[in-house]
Order: sequence, then C-alpha cells, then structure tokens
Amino acid sequence: MSHHTRPIRGFSVASVLSALTMALVIVLAILLPVAPWPAAQPVFANAGPPMRGGELAAEPSGLDAIHILSEALDIDLRPLSRAEPVHVSATYILRNEGSARDVALMFVTASNRVQGLRVTLNDQSVPASLATLDPTELPAAWRPPAITPGLDSRDLGYYPASMNGGSLATAMFKPHIPAGQSALSVQYTAEAVRYNYAEPTVHWQFGYSLAPARAWASFGLLQVTVHVPSGWRAAAAPSLTQTGDTLRGAFKGVPADTLALTVRAYPSSAYALVTSGLSVLVMAALAIGLVAVLRASWRRGSALRGVWPVALGASTLWAIAVFLIGVMGRVVPTMILDASLPEQTTTNAGYGAIGLWLGLTIGCIALVPTGWVGGVITGALARRRAGRPGPR
Repeated sequence: MSHHTRPIRGFSVASVLSALTMALVIVLAILLPVAPWPAAQPVFANAGPPMRGGELAAEPSGLDAIHILSEALDIDLRPLSRAEPVHVSATYILRNEGSARDVALMFVTASNRVQGLRVTLNDQSVPASLATLDPTELPAAWRPPAITPGLDSRDLGYYPASMNGGSLATAMFKPHIPAGQSALSVQYTAEAVRYNYAEPTVHWQFGYSLAPARAWASFGLLQVTVHVPSGWRAAAAPSLTQTGDTLRGAFKGVPADTLALTVRAYPSSAYALVTSGLSVLVMAALAIGLVAVLRASWRRGSALRGVWPVALGASTLWAIAVFLIGVMGRVVPTMILDASLPEQTTTNAGYGAIGLWLGLTIGCIALVPTGWVGGVITGALARRRAGRPGPR
C-alpha cells in the first residue's frame, strides 16, 4: 500500500481530508445565511407602521363651473436631502365662459400641518383660511394611495401620519374669477413619508391626489415636473420620464386618482467598497477559523496531548472573531452613510434588524460546539495516526 494513504485503524489520510473538506462545506452552508451581511439591497421588515410624519397633497375642488385648460404641477423633492418638507406648486389655467363669479374652493392637504400656503389669482394674493376635516369624510378616490412604487423590488405601503387617526387641514379660499382666461396658483410645503424599514438608506414617499380635479367642468392637459436630489433614485406612478435629476410627464385629462412617488439616496462608492470587503472578510473568518481550529486540534492529537481544551479555546476565539467582524459589518457601513448622507440612514427597528442580530449571536454561539466537536474528532484521528487510540 502506498505510504501516501497509510491506513489509520480503518481510516486513511485521504478519507480524513475528504471528511474535513465536507465538514467545512457543511459548516459554511449552515453559518453563511445567518452571517451579518452588510445590506446592499433593501431588507424589508414588519415591526409596525413603516412611517414617520408625512402628508398627502391634493387638487382643489369646487370648480364644477370652471374649465381647466391646463395644469402645471411642480413637486420639488430636493429638500429631502436635508430631511425638510417638499415644495409643491400647482398653476391652473382657467377658462370661465360665463360672467365673473366668486367660487368657493377647498384644497385638501390631507395633513394636520400646513406650511407656507400661498394662493394667487392672476398674480394677486387670495386670502385663505384653514379648517380641519375628518379623513373619513373624503371620497375614497381622494384618499392617499395604498402604495408607492418600489425602487428595488416590491411596492411600499403608504401610510401618511395624517391618515392614521388624525384630522386633515384644508385650505378654504374664495377667489373672484373673471370671465375669460385666468391663472390660479397654489403653493405650499408638505412632509414626505419617511419609510425606515428598508436598508441601507431611507425611502421617501410622497402622494399627491389628482382625483378632485374631476369635479371641474373639464380638465385639459396635466404637465408634471418632479425634481429629485442629485444622484437619487426615483420611481413614479403614473410613470414619468427621468432625465438627470428631473422627472417629467404630460397627460391629457386626469391620468389616475393619485400621483405616487418614491425616492432614495444612492449609497456612495465607499459604502459599496466597505460592504464588499466586509462580506469577503466574513467568509474568510468562517473558513480560516474552522481550518485553524481543526489544525490546532490535529497538532495536539499528534503530540499525544489533551485535545478538547485546545479545541474549546480555539473554537471560542473563532466565534469571538466572527462576532466582532459581524458587528463591524453592521456598524461601519452605517457610520459611512451617516457621514456621506446625513439624515438618510435608516433607523431599522423591525423584525428584519432584530433577526439579523439574533442570527449573528446564535450563529456565533453555535460555532463554539461546532468547532469543539470537529476539533475533538480531528484530534482523535490524529492520535490514531500516531498510534494511540481515543480522544483526551
């Protein structure tokens, strides 16, 4: 028999190495899914309502005797880079085919907080007052969208705070609309919904209700312009065409009950580099750590000395090393995001985040008995090869 495969009481070196290789594959297959991978794609969780603040914007209603030739809707989401309210401007070109008249209008903001409201008719200021409204009093079509479009996978549930048991602020104004053509303009700021349960950066959602426009005598052309912060990703429903950091769309008539928007900051290249590096480091720690445990146990057994204390100690050090690298995998990328994208890091406190930390902890604890058992078996095989049976 060749000296390269000398039998060891029923075993051969080749069979031992094959068994160890298989053990390594099995351990990696078990531990890698629970390793604390830095998230490069969104991770969704379900620990409560995924929102903080936010409101729905909407068209004014009450123009049932006035024709709307066109509307220019401009939504500026760029303040979201500073976690500030969104700027909304809607300018309507009206045509009154009858005599001049006073028309009572209501602008539904779907929020209990309205800021910077300004109404003008033909560049002349129009007095406006605020009132509150129970959300259930609104027609179903006027309410917020159930979802906003997802950026990476599934759509996101939309839950503006004002529709979660609160009252709505409505702007009431009564402009004197002359015969012929006029320009009505409404400007204000509104909070976007902050969706925290998707990593690594915040998803911002914004809903604008278009349905009240159907109450007017007729509606012509809708031109939509949405500005997003530089380099951010964006999605809209109905679909808009994106050029650079601007989304645009033109529609004949009212295209949908609501315009739903989702935007988020794109992580920096440093974040991508660190997450990739830490992923490799996690795999290396799992593989190299296991090999180190087995090698130390083999040497101990070959020296005919006690194996299990060394196997236990080496396995404990292995688990601690993997745990520390896992903590780095969660903390370091967050620090990079906080530095490069202030106010944009998710505050994920849902089941997904809890599961990751539990998986890391349980997985690292499991490394200790896994490595110990593997070390004891390896030491026993080494002792047999040296000519003395049994683990110690």
